[in-house]
Amino acid sequence: MSEKFDVVVVGAGPSGSFASRLLAEKGYEVGLIDKKSFPREKPCGGGVTLRAWKIYGFHKINPQFSVKPVKRVLTYARNDAFEISGESSNEPLFYGVNRAEFDYELFKMAEEAGAKTLTKNHVTSINVSEGVVEVKTFDGKDYFGKAVIGADGFPSTVARKAGLFNKWKSHEIGACYVSESPLMEGASNDFLEEELAEIHLDIGSFGYGWVFPKERALNVGVGGNLLESRTLKIFFNLFVQDLKKRGVLKNIDFKPPVIGLIPVSRRVEKTFRNRLLLTGDAAGFINPLTGEGLYHAAKTAQLAVETLDYAFAKDDFSSETMVKYQEAWKEELGDEFEVCEKVVEQVYKKKRGSRIASYAKKDAKLRQNLRIIFFGGGSYKKALRGVVWRYFINRLKTGLKP
Repeated sequence: MSEKFDVVVVGAGPSGSFASRLLAEKGYEVGLIDKKSFPREKPCGGGVTLRAWKIYGFHKINPQFSVKPVKRVLTYARNDAFEISGESSNEPLFYGVNRAEFDYELFKMAEEAGAKTLTKNHVTSINVSEGVVEVKTFDGKDYFGKAVIGADGFPSTVARKAGLFNKWKSHEIGACYVSESPLMEGASNDFLEEELAEIHLDIGSFGYGWVFPKERALNVGVGGNLLESRTLKIFFNLFVQDLKKRGVLKNIDFKPPVIGLIPVSRRVEKTFRNRLLLTGDAAGFINPLTGEGLYHAAKTAQLAVETLDYAFAKDDFSSETMVKYQEAWKEELGDEFEVCEKVVEQVYKKKRGSRIASYAKKDAKLRQNLRIIFFGGGSYKKALRGVVWRYFINRLKTGLKP
């Protein structure tokens, strides 16, 4: 049994669904394959930054979709804390969403645009020939396309089968423990009433903890490196105990945590070959500082569609054409990855988070630059220069004190 499409997209998460929707809207015949059925659970903090919200076009979303705007984030580092807020009092830093619902809405938008969704199909092989790509699934079905987008997350079957990547090393993998728990029926919670979130930079040796509000739920989690995954659960339990003592989890029906894995610290070196592109988590497009991947999933999907549109116009799907995708994402996202890797070095590896927090508490300009680095919305290199300069000034001031 076989089917033919213009483009086969493997993986119906945010990147794959968004790419399928964009392609279908342009009139291409799209087959969207995923090994799971939707809606499906996704271990994640569920914070959608403003830039991600805009690129996905969520003004088109179902009005019944539950969302919580978050306008203030308290960032803790040991005994100090500082607040980051949006550029204006009405502008959120991010939106708190349930990832199962969020991903399902994107999936349905791809369907409504005309993509054919093929769920419960586990891809077993990718065969790229001169004129076509063949995608085989576990149940013996064959899907053919002129091109393939590998958006099948971490770890990517497409990346391995296409010979673009083999295996992530342990220190390149991020792990997180996450619990999303509903507010008890008829109860209230002071934390949920405010448009407020918390980030704790002092969790473990390499990572952070968070409390993100949803419409009627709280998402609590800790993230770090897979190498310290055994201690991450201990950190999670200690974190939860502290939140309970503070009353943050009052009237919350707390659920056991689930574990999630993401690639961190580097990208797949080559994200293209003839007739094939990798997007989102499949290529390692994760912010190494925050773990954000939703914006990068959408942006790389958008750039992949632009590249394929160009390839269809030329009827040329060779590597010489597909390389334009890699050039485009490096232009769009390269500065962010470079800057955030440098900040990771200073905040986590050199343990300067507490000192930065103590300075940011009193320095509005430092907070503004940190907002861009944490949540986007400006030049990353300019923001990094601003952080370094404000850090240096504050270091001098404190050094001059008796």
